Amino acid sequence: MWLFRPNIILTRTTASLVIAIASIELFLFNAIANYLGEGSVNAFASLVIILQGVLFHFYTTAHKYRKNSDSDGTARGTGFMLLNSLVFCMAVGVFLSILAYLDAFSWKDKDKKSVLFLVGVILCNISLLGTFTVPLVAPPYTKTKNSKNSKTTLSLVLSGEYYTSLSVLDCIIVWISLAIFSSLEAYFISFVQTKHYAFPFVFLQMIPIYGFITNLLSCATRPDRFETSTSLPHVYNMAIFSVFSVCITNFMLHVCAIPGVSTTCATRILHTAINTNVFVCGPVVLLIAMISLGLVNSTFAPNFIVDRSCIDDVKNRD
Repeated sequence: MWLFRPNIILTRTTASLVIAIASIELFLFNAIANYLGEGSVNAFASLVIILQGVLFHFYTTAHKYRKNSDSDGTARGTGFMLLNSLVFCMAVGVFLSILAYLDAFSWKDKDKKSVLFLVGVILCNISLLGTFTVPLVAPPYTKTKNSKNSKTTLSLVLSGEYYTSLSVLDCIIVWISLAIFSSLEAYFISFVQTKHYAFPFVFLQMIPIYGFITNLLSCATRPDRFETSTSLPHVYNMAIFSVFSVCITNFMLHVCAIPGVSTTCATRILHTAINTNVFVCGPVVLLIAMISLGLVNSTFAPNFIVDRSCIDDVKNRD
């Protein structure tokens, strides 16, 4: 089924970049919440870090895959140029958000409303959708033994760069969750609808819930599910997604403590140093540590929605 077809290959370099950005954002959030004086630094710095991360990915991809060789399947074709152009468009979207935050063009009215921030976020979401859609034309993983895509995947496996793959369904769930969250949050910020700031976090929960369910089904449907070596990685992944869900919930409750925020706020985590360090930052530190440990110890073993014959094909060629 095409929904379960591998669509995006996630390398260890990209995964490590995401972890690095998350770690820096966490340190910055903690500093803003607990230690820095008013007006010394704000959320503007978070956008700059994201911009740097996107540009780093853009340049490393451009420089790393410029070879034209049929032997390793890294030919620089139209698909590559289009994908990297979409990453650059994402950087432009983040830059527009930064300009909107700084009110560089003085477009904010007397109520501090400005649509430019929303435009930047929408451009990022469109670019992300494009990066998930373009590989559908030329899948990065295929059973064809003589295809360049298969050689590319094998090269990543042998070099240790291969981390995991995302199927079409994975990409759909991730994009819908991130797009709804960021678009709603950007809309509420752009039009200063403070009371709804916590509501978009509800849609982020789609990712950990989906990840938990897929790993549970993968573990339950494998014929060797009662073997520890087989079931332990799935259990570990389910634990990661559970912590991820807790992180999202606690951030939502932390936002609920902002004066004026009320939508979907059954309770709140007050803005104190102890609450911020223990209940908000603590689970995130645990999540980053668990992901990092999994990244170091993981092997070439995509989840159950990847065609097992594809995996066997690469293993046999290895």
